[in-house]
Amino acid sequence: MKQFLTILGLFLHLAVFSQITLSTNPSIKTVDLAEFFNKAVTTVKNNSSAKATYIWTVTPVTSPSPWIFQVCDINLCYLPTTLSQEFDLEAGQEGDFYIQVSHNNFRGDGEYKVKFTNKNNASDTITGTFIFTSSTSTRDVSFGENIKIQPNPANNYFQISDTKQIGKVQVLNLVGGIVKTYYAQNTDQFDISDLPSGMYMVKMIHKNSNKVKTLRLRKS
Repeated sequence: MKQFLTILGLFLHLAVFSQITLSTNPSIKTVDLAEFFNKAVTTVKNNSSAKATYIWTVTPVTSPSPWIFQVCDINLCYLPTTLSQEFDLEAGQEGDFYIQVSHNNFRGDGEYKVKFTNKNNASDTITGTFIFTSSTSTRDVSFGENIKIQPNPANNYFQISDTKQIGKVQVLNLVGGIVKTYYAQNTDQFDISDLPSGMYMVKMIHKNSNKVKTLRLRKS
């Protein structure tokens, strides 16, 4: 009887302190090259009766080198260099948590582990798995296979080697925000002189369809 009570007490102890849950684990996303960002999403929830501060830490198990991945919690999306962050959950609060990848037109598989730990109680923890698998989508990029951006790195402007099939050109920062939009038929030079130095993505949209081509650009 004493042994039974000890085991029961241990079970209750674990039940009390494991308060954070994920709605989907693992979260699996099929990568579609026609989408600029692909997201693997779960919902994180604080099942306790008190507000808690959690720390998430992401570890890429496998990540193709052309991919850029970033984490978005219930507050905001972070730069790809951010691998750990605190966030608060009120009692009973839940919200979306996801990893998104920019594939750079490279088909591949990726796996990312994210550990959530209560800042004030290490026993309250859970690890989620986010998996990206190769797409068999027919909405693949089928134009502009030989397109190049030059110069790259660029300073004041860049050019695209062939714009005949391109309708619109967008420059995006690494969190997916559009910072420049051009119509390719109106110019052969794309001005970026007012942008800060750093890494950007150039998204080229086919003039007669939703097909896209994305390339990485460094502003010097």
